[in-house]
Amino acid sequence: MELVLLSSMESKHASTAVAALRARLHSGSSEMTAAYIASQPDPNREYYRPVKDWYASLGIEMNLYLELEQGYDAQLVDRLLACDIIHLSGGDTFRFLYWLKQRELLPRLKEFALSGGGLVGLSAGAMILAPSIASAAVCGDRNDIGLQDPAGAGLMEFNLVPHLPLDDNHGWLRQADQFRPVVLLHDQDVLALQGEEWVSFGAPVWKVNESSL
Repeated sequence: MELVLLSSMESKHASTAVAALRARLHSGSSEMTAAYIASQPDPNREYYRPVKDWYASLGIEMNLYLELEQGYDAQLVDRLLACDIIHLSGGDTFRFLYWLKQRELLPRLKEFALSGGGLVGLSAGAMILAPSIASAAVCGDRNDIGLQDPAGAGLMEFNLVPHLPLDDNHGWLRQADQFRPVVLLHDQDVLALQGEEWVSFGAPVWKVNESSL
């Protein structure tokens, strides 16, 4: 599988990791294409346009935007799944997962990844790929939408917490203990699954067993 887990897109490691994904997926015979799934409505494309431009700077064409709520267009799903990369945006993790489940897209995203497509998750979009999104509470997310089942796509064996502060983060680390195995990402950190190997960019904090930090 090819997964890229981002806490922020403002880090040089984010560009490096997605450029590496592009190189791993690109056959050299065609343009690389990416699609964007919005975590919540973005009618003015305020969040989408900068992401589109960022991908363009890496030589990846992003021309497909999928919204999950009132603006949902089921006819776009097949086109989305035909892209090389799907970008799962940041935002409200509980709301994002709720609507992915309402649209029955989680199994299709999992199948996309297992079939060799690249998934790039930003913050909430990265947590959705884990076994559970319950760890989103560590970085302040609340289940205001009433999501009944926090189970995510389960494409990795650990839970995830983005936006770990660089300093004064002991409270975050203690709270994350209840979600072991869990990885915490500072905003400059990235984790990438390249085939069967996890590659770290930066200094992610792994809390896997009782002795891990």
